[in-house]
Amino acid sequence: MSPGLHAPDEILKQFPPTIITMAGIDPLKDDGLFFLNRLIQLDVKARGVEFHLMPHGYLNFDFP
Repeated sequence: MSPGLHAPDEILKQFPPTIITMAGIDPLKDDGLFFLNRLIQLDVKARGVEFHLMPHGYLNFDFP
């Protein structure tokens, strides 16, 4: 369940400064953008970082 869709405003307003990372080739990227925009609208210090050519699950890759 996406916290961007289901978490109440009262809880999201308590978030610490947040960085959301997203893969550029990811079916869940829109959920990350929606969540990021919702945090920003609630005056939470938040920013997003997109890794343009990475697919979903890129954090599991074993890069040297």
